[in-house]
Amino acid sequence: EWNNGCNWTTPHPTYEQNAAKISELITMLDSAPFVERYSIYQWCTNRELIKDGSLTPAGIVYRDSLSPMAVSRDTNHECIGCWRLDEQTGTLAEDLSGRQNYGVLKNGLSFDTNSVLAPLGYGLRLDGVDDYVELPAGFDEFDNGFSMSFWAYPTAVKNWARFIDLGNGPSNDNIIVTREGTTNHLAVRIYEGGSAGSLVRASDAIELNKAQFFAVTVSNRSSNNVKIYKNGQLIQTGTTAIPRSIWRTANYIGRSNWSADSYYQGSLDDIRVFDYALSESEVTKIYLATATQPFGGAAAIVPGRVEAEHFDQGVQGAAYFDTTTGNSGGAYRTDTDVDIRSINDGSSGYAVCQIEAGEWLKYTVNVAQTANYLLYFRAAAAEDNIPVHLLLNNQLIASFTVDNSGSMDAFQTVIIPDVPLTAGESQLLKLEFPVGGLEVNWFEFVQPGPWNDQPHSIPGRILAEEYDMGGPTVAYFDTTVGNISGTFRYDEDVDIASITDGIAGYAIDQIETGEWLKYTVTCTAAQTEVFARVASTQAGGQIHFLLDDQWIATLEVPNTGSLTTWQTISAPSLPLPDRENAILKVEFVGTGYRLNWFWFGNRMPYHGVPLEIPGRIEFEDYDIGGQFISFYDRTDTNGYRQYRPDEPVDIMRVNDGSTAYVVFAEAGEWLEYTTSVQPGFYTLIVRTSSPYTAPQMTLLLGEQTLATFSLPATGGFYNFEDTAVPNVYLPGGDEQILRVVLNTSTALLNYIDFVREYNSADLTQNGRVDLDDFAVLAAQWLSAPAVPSADIAPPNGDGIVDGLDLLIMIENWLME
Repeated sequence: EWNNGCNWTTPHPTYEQNAAKISELITMLDSAPFVERYSIYQWCTNRELIKDGSLTPAGIVYRDSLSPMAVSRDTNHECIGCWRLDEQTGTLAEDLSGRQNYGVLKNGLSFDTNSVLAPLGYGLRLDGVDDYVELPAGFDEFDNGFSMSFWAYPTAVKNWARFIDLGNGPSNDNIIVTREGTTNHLAVRIYEGGSAGSLVRASDAIELNKAQFFAVTVSNRSSNNVKIYKNGQLIQTGTTAIPRSIWRTANYIGRSNWSADSYYQGSLDDIRVFDYALSESEVTKIYLATATQPFGGAAAIVPGRVEAEHFDQGVQGAAYFDTTTGNSGGAYRTDTDVDIRSINDGSSGYAVCQIEAGEWLKYTVNVAQTANYLLYFRAAAAEDNIPVHLLLNNQLIASFTVDNSGSMDAFQTVIIPDVPLTAGESQLLKLEFPVGGLEVNWFEFVQPGPWNDQPHSIPGRILAEEYDMGGPTVAYFDTTVGNISGTFRYDEDVDIASITDGIAGYAIDQIETGEWLKYTVTCTAAQTEVFARVASTQAGGQIHFLLDDQWIATLEVPNTGSLTTWQTISAPSLPLPDRENAILKVEFVGTGYRLNWFWFGNRMPYHGVPLEIPGRIEFEDYDIGGQFISFYDRTDTNGYRQYRPDEPVDIMRVNDGSTAYVVFAEAGEWLEYTTSVQPGFYTLIVRTSSPYTAPQMTLLLGEQTLATFSLPATGGFYNFEDTAVPNVYLPGGDEQILRVVLNTSTALLNYIDFVREYNSADLTQNGRVDLDDFAVLAAQWLSAPAVPSADIAPPNGDGIVDGLDLLIMIENWLME
């Protein structure tokens, strides 16, 4: 029997009995008339649910089942504080919620000096010492729960540092969102009066020096009423007290109501407070509406290239704006409204297409260094003068135009100098398109300066195509537009061709009088020559070298026979100074030739003096000079790095009777040696190994071929054998260049012994039968031979120097 909906005719029940009946009552109320529901609600809340200011067991059951008649006086479910912190001046933080809960920046905190870049443009940097934001009194509308969302970029761990603390002093109806002690845990706690609810923590949620989005919701349920989100994802649930709807007078951002706690250090952005518990979908919407994530999870690196289709991940209006629904291009990121199509611009890829007036794209970037950059912008346009705006953190940093490229499949590169970028991580770069008619493949930020950010070293070799970054009239001058040859650095005007000069590479092509290239170099003082590798169809060209605008050398370009016939040329250079970041300028006169590389250096014997012949030459002791000057190797590095490790020639350690170094040589490779040669006939003893049949070798002295011969197949690389090559004539002379070429196959090369074959009548072995030899014979005449022996006839001698020996000497007189 019901009396006023909630009483018994039996003796008054206990609180526990009443709780059980309330649970039954709530189930019944779903079908009861509203008036009856409200009457029961009023009586239960006023009579049975509260005792001494606290809920009874029945009250707890009733509250947690929140039936339809539990109508709060707060029915709006709204944001009651929104501080974007985007102001640039002053000490007042505007409240965009419409509640006029303006924040006041305290203790020297000011937007003039403490405004910083943040995920939504700008945020506020707090020093962790004593500055904070003071909020006005109020925040008493939490009948339906409490929520808070914010962006944080903490820069230090501060003890119990608050993100927000709403209350009436310490332990007085506080709502706190805080760091737990000096951990990385994000913690939430609600106080009912002076009674502290349980602490709900999300372990290790807070990361230093990184922007992160947090949201906290507290419902008016008695259990599992707390949810903590990070970057839109639920990371923790728990239970704390329910916030009371009571007037609060001590409300802070970045400061605690407890004097012993530290102040927050770092930046904050877009702080919002709600008078109800946000749903998970609402948290996600706030996060997506305020956040973009770098494509692929990592910010693009500047300097560097950014593919246009790699705009940030996010929703329309946050990561991009497109005037049409769906990806009309149908390629790549088909889950967005940005139109993307497949293209072939040198290689297959994608471009943002069908760009219309008013569209834009955002990119999260990490800028390594504050500087003025070159912007390379790769696009196709249907008309001339199509404008593009570039913004960094909502500030315009460049405006430029793209001209008609001929068709939407013909992409061109526009180079924009002096684009200012500020160093920093997670910055937002925005491309705005005021008009349509454009397609974008990629854009790239380059710092003017050395190729690969590293000055070339001279003495040393420089590949001609590795001129400085900087664009036309800064790093180069070319008389034609575009890279006509179309390979390597194809987005610039310098003509660069693919070539094969022993190995595949590139060369400056289509050279015209007046063109020039610049190279940033670090010089070491030296007296050198300059060498260059050229191919030409006519003589008469010149290459001038200037160091910091001072002429130092000129090379005369010969006719090499064709643009694929390469030759190394050289000329003396003025002494190089000790100088860092000098500018080496290469100026061209004439046409019809190509330049592969140039090299400042001195060719010299490896041990500093010419190798003596007769004698032994170790193959690994080729001259100092470099690729195409003192050797040619098909690889760029010494794969074994056991001897002369910084050069490309492959040298390894072996055991050939004793420890030795050998050259691993392949077909076409060659080595050169500066020698001092005694003229005469020689037998060559060549020590090699190879598992292959009949490798062939050629020896040249200067331009003269001395011998071509086959090497044996030794059964393996570690089985060395000698090859004897007799009757090889070497003309004498100092500073003779001996070249050894492996024509075919592969072999390990240990050494060559040059064994002189002397004329038997050349008793003094000075290379000629002359008076010195006759004097030796005369001294031993008609007597037993001495040393050197004049007993040369018959071939093994007869024990006496006589007429037979004189006859042999006369027959060979003045012969070598």
